[in-house]
Amino acid sequence: LQHYFIQSNLRSRFMDPAQIEFLAEKESVQILPNFTEDKLYLIRGEVGPFQPQVPVDVPLWLAVNLKQRQKCRIITPDWMDLGEFHQFIFLHTVQSCTT
Repeated sequence: LQHYFIQSNLRSRFMDPAQIEFLAEKESVQILPNFTEDKLYLIRGEVGPFQPQVPVDVPLWLAVNLKQRQKCRIITPDWMDLGEFHQFIFLHTVQSCTT
């Protein structure tokens, strides 16, 4: 019983990859569309209008979908920049060592 409680407690503290992916897909990113379209009305709000080479904020899931269909270019957000990522890892490593 104690083993089950420990395992259950660990699972509740950490998200599995599917949960992380689900949350990340809601993150907003900028794209440069290569098409023209009026606003899209989504459950979580509206996005657009879309004009070629005019930056627009869209949810990550939509950006990935449009990219796969060669309809846009995703503008890399700061949090996806490799330098920013290394700095993030460094700061969290230092924090872990001091606590």
